[in-house]
Amino acid sequence: MESTIAVNFVKKKWDTETGIVTITFNIIFAPYKPVSQSAMLKVQSATGGIWRFPLLLIATEPQVDDVINIEALGLNKESVVCFRLTSQTRFMDRCLPKDRSSSEQPTTTTSGYPMPFTAHFLPCSDQAFVVSPQAGELLPLGSTGTLFTVGFTPRMYSKKYKAKLLIQTMDMQWMYEINGLDPQYTPPNVQHGKIVHKGFKQTVAVQQRNFIKENLKVITTAVSSPLKGAPLVHYK
Repeated sequence: MESTIAVNFVKKKWDTETGIVTITFNIIFAPYKPVSQSAMLKVQSATGGIWRFPLLLIATEPQVDDVINIEALGLNKESVVCFRLTSQTRFMDRCLPKDRSSSEQPTTTTSGYPMPFTAHFLPCSDQAFVVSPQAGELLPLGSTGTLFTVGFTPRMYSKKYKAKLLIQTMDMQWMYEINGLDPQYTPPNVQHGKIVHKGFKQTVAVQQRNFIKENLKVITTAVSSPLKGAPLVHYK
């Protein structure tokens, strides 16, 4: 709690008639995760008097940090998205000057360090989503960060798949809204044109018949003629 709250003295007002002293403080409460915690503000005077003021610090659920949409590849096929996170926890290092006799003031540097984390979906989430890793160490600020992978495997189409992913450390949390989307439908491109039949073509040699020459050799009518067997040429 010490890293999420700060108390600053603003002013002091003394009423000469009543002798009442009014002291104004500015309290800043900036938690990284929902919390309900009691605290005590203690004010001590130079003469030894102590005043205690109980405080109740409440932080409600925040809005989601980001919305992640995952488009399905197909039924029972997993599609994934990846992102990275770094630990936001820092510590201050006070460096003294090498020459203690110099008038140089000590310097203070701020560095980050890794923090253990857990990652899981809230109970209202669909079972079609998975996250990896579910626990580990969040790399410090300034590094490439820890890689997270969210997978989506739909079992049916036309269903709204939703989930809420919670990643949290001891003093920080991230909330993501995950949406599983159906694959985009691309209509077929129909082009009007002629239908061409492609088949096997074979070239064969054919015998040319000379019907005039054959007809000159016929001397009688055929069977199909009304005058069967009649001579075609009459001799005088």
